[in-house]
Amino acid sequence: AYSAATMRSNREKNQEKIRIFLLEDDSELRVVREALISLFKLSAKGTLSGVFSQILSGEENAREQAVKFLKTTMPQLIPQFLQKNEEAEMFFLSEAKKVLSNEVAGQEFDVFMNLIPTLKIFRKPEVVQDLAEVVAKQAGLTEDFQPGEGDHIHKLIACLKAALPLYQRGASVVTPLLYLCTSVLPALDKIPEEGEMRLNLLRLTAEMSCLVVDKSIVDECVVPIYDLLLVYCPAAPETVDEEKPGSGPNLQFSFAECLLYSLQQFSSHLPDFLSGERLKVLRQRLQYFARCCQLYTTQLKAAIRVKTAEQLKKPENHVKVVALKTTSNIGVLIKDFFRTPPTYKVTVTPSWIAKTPPVKAPTARVASAAAAANGKATKRSISPIQFEKSSEANGAAKKKARPSTDLYAPPGGRFSKDIGDAPIQGAGLRGRGGRRGRGGGNFRGRGWGRRW
Repeated sequence: AYSAATMRSNREKNQEKIRIFLLEDDSELRVVREALISLFKLSAKGTLSGVFSQILSGEENAREQAVKFLKTTMPQLIPQFLQKNEEAEMFFLSEAKKVLSNEVAGQEFDVFMNLIPTLKIFRKPEVVQDLAEVVAKQAGLTEDFQPGEGDHIHKLIACLKAALPLYQRGASVVTPLLYLCTSVLPALDKIPEEGEMRLNLLRLTAEMSCLVVDKSIVDECVVPIYDLLLVYCPAAPETVDEEKPGSGPNLQFSFAECLLYSLQQFSSHLPDFLSGERLKVLRQRLQYFARCCQLYTTQLKAAIRVKTAEQLKKPENHVKVVALKTTSNIGVLIKDFFRTPPTYKVTVTPSWIAKTPPVKAPTARVASAAAAANGKATKRSISPIQFEKSSEANGAAKKKARPSTDLYAPPGGRFSKDIGDAPIQGAGLRGRGGRRGRGGGNFRGRGWGRRW
């Protein structure tokens, strides 16, 4: 809380500094806030100088209240004043980067990472790249990965999630993606299972894999992805105990979706990677995994079919909806790997990402009416989906449909009996389902409120 706010004017430097004292009365807090806003209208840069001086060198309580002031008022003040004053915007960005480059609490990190993208100068590519480098430093991408340190991993996840919009705007993903693939993924089994930390790291890797521009890093990234995929897509067991339905492997479908997506993205830049024995082994694993996935999909559809739209909104049912999207994505990606050769052209939206509704195209009736009005009505035709038989086939051979092969028929034994009572496997789809889990810049739990 603040007790008062006064401004001392230094005409030689044309700056104003604000001293903030503790208060307990809410009415006085409102007076202070209104006074600061009035000063901001007179001199945005000077007022910001005073507020940031409390954040960078003030006492802890003053720092906390100064950050709170920026959080509550800047979303309105930036479009009104800063976007019209490039000098003030540059000053805000410079001071914010100073805060982010030093010890910062999770809440403070959130505040500045939410405010900076609203600046007009954020449209400049060099500004985006510069901020991405600041976040990378805060994430500790130059340090050795510590799989046993929960706080270290939470910080890494939060920073990279906050930086994703920067990478999507064109900032280089080379440094974070190399760190994830060469340092984090090889040690994934050593990371604590609590809080979905493993899954969040795999999801971050998948989201960055589609942003690769520098193909020189693909060689280093694709091998750890392939090796880890073989871990989560085990070979088919030689024997199945009919009396123990839960004796099969515990499949992590969410993990497999992330790894299949990443492998497809990297392999599209390096088509020769999946060939020969490596492709043969992968297909053997995926054939068994796909059959288990099909069984799980059948169970999910049966569970969802009897629910109303209102019931599906409940957490225990919504997780099944997300799980169904996960298994659907897995099936589409696996089919792509079974093409000869794989095309890497199939497109899926990861299950944890909300899909933007596409622009609605004119309906067939509207299109036919329009064509008839122009005297050009045409009969609607549907092209059958065909699979490529071989990259060497040409001419008429390319038009022939691929021989019918049912790779995804449920196996015999326990998979064909008592399907309604069979346990649903896939520990990767437990609990929170498609939610992003911990992290995301919130830093709840261990380390919350402490400086990094």
